[in-house]
Amino acid sequence: MSVNHKSLLSVLLSILISFSSSFSVLAEEEEIPAEQEGPDIQETVIPEQEETEEVSEIIEETPVEDMTETAETEPMETEEEVLQNEEAETAPEEVTEEESETELFAESTEDGYTWSAGTNGTAAITGYTGTDTELTIPAEIDGNKVTSISANAFKNKTAITKVILPEGMMQLYGYVFAGCTSLEEIVLPSTLTMIGDHCFSGCKGLKKINPQEGIVTIFAYAFENCTSLEEIHLPDSVTKMGYQVFLNDKALKTVNYPKNYNTSIDGYGANSYAFGQLFYGCTSLETVTIPEGTETIANYAFSKSHIKTIQIPDSVTLIGSYAFSECANLTEISVPGSVTKIDTYAFYKCTNLTDITLNEGLTQLQGFAFSSCTGLEEIKLPSTMGYVGDHNFYGCTNLKRVTIPEDLKTIYAYAFANCTSLEEIHLPDSVTTMGYSVFANDTALKTVNYPKSYNSSIDGYGANNYEFGQLFFGCTSLETVTIPEGTETIANYAFRNSNIKSIQIPESVALIGSYAFSGCTNLPEVSIPGSVTKIDTYAFSGCTSLTDVTLNEGLTQLQGFAFSSCTSLEEIKLPSTMGYVGDHNFYGCTNLKQVTLPEDLKTIYAYAFADCTSLEEIYLPDSVTKMGYRVFANDTALKTVNYPKNYSSSIDGYGANNYEFGQLFYGCTSLETVLIPDGTQKIADYA
Repeated sequence: MSVNHKSLLSVLLSILISFSSSFSVLAEEEEIPAEQEGPDIQETVIPEQEETEEVSEIIEETPVEDMTETAETEPMETEEEVLQNEEAETAPEEVTEEESETELFAESTEDGYTWSAGTNGTAAITGYTGTDTELTIPAEIDGNKVTSISANAFKNKTAITKVILPEGMMQLYGYVFAGCTSLEEIVLPSTLTMIGDHCFSGCKGLKKINPQEGIVTIFAYAFENCTSLEEIHLPDSVTKMGYQVFLNDKALKTVNYPKNYNTSIDGYGANSYAFGQLFYGCTSLETVTIPEGTETIANYAFSKSHIKTIQIPDSVTLIGSYAFSECANLTEISVPGSVTKIDTYAFYKCTNLTDITLNEGLTQLQGFAFSSCTGLEEIKLPSTMGYVGDHNFYGCTNLKRVTIPEDLKTIYAYAFANCTSLEEIHLPDSVTTMGYSVFANDTALKTVNYPKSYNSSIDGYGANNYEFGQLFFGCTSLETVTIPEGTETIANYAFRNSNIKSIQIPESVALIGSYAFSGCTNLPEVSIPGSVTKIDTYAFSGCTSLTDVTLNEGLTQLQGFAFSSCTSLEEIKLPSTMGYVGDHNFYGCTNLKQVTLPEDLKTIYAYAFADCTSLEEIYLPDSVTKMGYRVFANDTALKTVNYPKNYSSSIDGYGANNYEFGQLFYGCTSLETVLIPDGTQKIADYA
């Protein structure tokens, strides 16, 4: 073999050996990660003896602030998933976001605590994988002060019986000890400021807990279903509590009210925007002590609780909305003179409340305050009250006696509506304003006076906005109302749709307001004294039983529709002081047979006597110069009518008939001839 051939063979062998070596190295590099990845992570994050379903549950349910400890084994979450976790499982956003920002990494201790370090030398306990049943949470880990326990950290650790939290601990997040059914005792530090939602939910063995002064906020359901908890002392530092904090704690008998508690926080999920009901389902809780120095009883504080008695100290100035609503076992309440305001629904539906004392000093009784208190029989309002709020005693079906102070000015809508046992009430003359349906459906009401200063109506609420009056709607036993001498105005809508059978109007009255007696279908007669100068629109409209109307001299203004649809009215005589007949004044008076108009009458407006289907004749004085559209339209029985010789001008109609004129006798099918007298100079346009 030549030298050249030997050299070539050597080169080829070198290339082959190099290629084989490279291939082996590549194969080894592929295998190394598979051998090393799992063991490294298990040793640093999860103690070697544990990889149970319970741990996986914690990981699965842990919100964003706790996810750093599982970052090496779990896929990265999207921003959307992080936000969803925060909303679903954590305490309020401002707290969870702060904790999330401080976490840098996660480690575990030898005794099974997993934890996350923060930026300022702090640490959060994020989980526990040990087996001890009595735990003393460390105050410090690797030089980091333990200040919080993250959500779900000890959730469903059913073997734990006792936990001692270290001084320096400030925050317990949502569900921290939830489902720890064997937990009997928890020792809380003086540094704790917050207990998160559901923190001890379902700790059925918990018998003792010692919240320390310094706690500010307790979130929703924090102690729900702690069915062995018999007593708890809440420090005065607590200012905020969430929805149903002690829900269904059936053994709870003794609890105090923190004197600085003044704010209710809503619940979660389906109960977002639901508040209070702190002691809902606490069937053994009969009394709560409210300490001297308390200024506010918070909204919803005792809503739907089982308390039977409550003592309100003289320091309280405000009883919040729904504070005692639906306390079905509460039998009596004395509101001290320090209380100036009882807010909406404060005692709503306290069905066994029979004794209420409202002392002098109360100025504001807001809407629905005592509504549906079906056991209440008597109420006396203090002289310091200037008004009765809407629906204040609505639905108090056993209320028999009401005492209203002499200086009261206003009674709002439905204030005493549906008080079906109320037989009489005295309204002081100081009352100037009343709302819609104040006494609606008080079916036993027989005697009531009319306040002589009452001159203004307020509308209703909700679907009844812009509805007025009907003070006595549905008062089927009310047959008469006394209007006292000195009354100057009968307010708009005052007796609308009531069942009164008689009314005496004193000589002092000058104005009968719009709709004042409209729809009084049982009213057979009315005499208007000479002091009345104006009867406003629809004042007696729809009084279908009205047969006798006396209008005395002095009346100058009879406004539109004043006696329209009074279907039983047969005769009307207008006084000489009237210069006109208003539009639709007797429209639809289908039994009207005789009309006497004054000799100096000048104007008859549109439809004044339209649809008076029984009217056979009418005399129009020559003084009439103007008439409106279809004054006698559809008077099908009208046979005889004269033409006023000075009638020279036509007035248009209303609404859809604006700019429509004349047609005075449109639809008068029995009218065949009209006499135009000598001296007539002009037959009016459209006559």
